[in-house]
Amino acid sequence: MKFEIVKDKSFYKDVCKMAIPIALQNLITNVVNLADTVMLGRADSSGKLLSASSIANQPFFLLTMISFGLASAATVLNSQYWGKKNMDAIRKIISMTIRLVTVFGLILSVMVLVFPKFTLGLYTDRLDIIEEGTKYVSILGWVYLLFALSLAMQVCIRSVEIVHVALVTNICTLFINISLNWVLIFGNLGAPALGIRGAAIATLVSRVVEFVITFVYVFFIDKKLAFRPKHLKLWKNTLFKDLVKFGSPVFINEVMWGFGMTLLMSVLGHITYCSGDPVAADSLANSVHQVAIVLIFGFAGSASVFVGKAIGEGRLDEAKRRAHSFDLMAVIIGVLSMLAVFFLRTAVADLFGVVDETRNLAIGMLAVIAYTTFFTSFSANNIMGVLRGGGDTKFCLIVEFICLWGIALPIGFTASKLQWPILIVYGLLLIDEPLKALITYIRRGSDKWLKIVTRDDL
Repeated sequence: MKFEIVKDKSFYKDVCKMAIPIALQNLITNVVNLADTVMLGRADSSGKLLSASSIANQPFFLLTMISFGLASAATVLNSQYWGKKNMDAIRKIISMTIRLVTVFGLILSVMVLVFPKFTLGLYTDRLDIIEEGTKYVSILGWVYLLFALSLAMQVCIRSVEIVHVALVTNICTLFINISLNWVLIFGNLGAPALGIRGAAIATLVSRVVEFVITFVYVFFIDKKLAFRPKHLKLWKNTLFKDLVKFGSPVFINEVMWGFGMTLLMSVLGHITYCSGDPVAADSLANSVHQVAIVLIFGFAGSASVFVGKAIGEGRLDEAKRRAHSFDLMAVIIGVLSMLAVFFLRTAVADLFGVVDETRNLAIGMLAVIAYTTFFTSFSANNIMGVLRGGGDTKFCLIVEFICLWGIALPIGFTASKLQWPILIVYGLLLIDEPLKALITYIRRGSDKWLKIVTRDDL
C-alpha cells in the first residue's frame, strides 16, 4: 500500500476546525458524566450509588448507541451527497432518520418507565443496586426521546460540516448539570439532599435545554442546510433503500457495540470473587477513559466526512491520501492518549473517594485501558472514519461482530466463570480493539473499501 498523505496545509486546518469542536463536544459530555461519577462517589464512599447510576445508565447508553447509529448511517450517504452539493437528498435522509429515531426513543422510554426493575435486573442481581437505580431511571426515562432527537440531529448536520451548535449545547449542558448536581445531590443552597434522584433531575433538566437549543437552531436558524419543519414529511423510497443497504450495517454495528458494552457491564456485575466493586471500578475507569479518547473520536468523526466528501466529488485518489493522513493523525493521538491514561491513572482515581479496594481495582483497570487506547485510536479511525466514509460499512460490521462477539466477549465471560484474576478478565473483554485495528488496516491495503453510494437520478 503506497503511503501518500495530503500536503496541502489548508486540509489540516479544515480537519481541525471540524475535529476539535467534535472533540470538545465529546469532552464536555464526558466531563459531565465524570462529574456525576465523582459527586456520587463522594456522596457514598461504599460505591453503591456509583454502581447504581452506572447500571441505570446502561439503557441510556443503549439509546445513545441506537440514535448515534441511525444518524451515523445517514452520514454515510450525507457525506458523499455533501461532496455533490445535493442538499435536497440530504434533507430527505435527515427526515427519514428523525422518524426512525423517534420510534426507538419511545420504545426505550416506555421500557425503563414501565419495567424499570426488570430492565436493570438484566445487568445485575444485586437488589440494593436495582432499587437505587430504579430511582434514577424513573426520572431520566422521561427525557429519552428528546435526547435521542438532539443527538441524531447533531450528528446528521455534522455531515455538512456544521459542528458549532453541538458544542454550544454541550457547554450549556455542562454548567447546568454540574451546578444542579452540586445543589441536588448534596442538598446545597437550602435544597434537599436527593442523592441519586438529584443526579437524575440534573441530567433531565440539562437534556431538555440541549434539545431546545438544537431544535431551534436546526429548524429555524441554520441556513446552510435550511432544514425546516415542513421537511419532516419528506421521504424517498430509493434513498431509503440506499440508507438500508449502506447505513443499516453502521446502525447494527453501533447497536451491537452498545449491546456488547452493556454485556461487558453485566459480566462485571456478576463477579463476586474479587475485592472491591468491579462495576463501580469500571464506571470510574471508563469515565476517565472516555475523557482521554475525545480527540480520537473527534478526528474519526471528521475522517468519515472528509473522505466521503472527496469520494462524492469523484476524487478517489484524494480520498486515499486523506485516509493516509488520518492514519498518521490516529497514531499520534493514540500514543498521547495512551500515555495520559497510564501516567495519570492513580492521581485521577484518588478524586473519587471510593474505598481502597475499589480504588485499587480501578487503577488496575486504567492500566489495561491505557494499553488498548492506542489500538482504539486506529480501529476508530478506520471503522468510524475512513471505511465508513468510503461506504465499506458491511465489512466494518463483520469485523466488529467477529472481534467483539466472536472473540472478546465469549473469552472474557468464560474467564469470569473460571474465576480468573479480574484484570485478566477485563483485558480479555477489551481484546477486540487490537484485533480490529489490525484487520481494518489490512483491508485498507486494497481499494475494495472505496464505494460510491450516491445516485445521479434524484
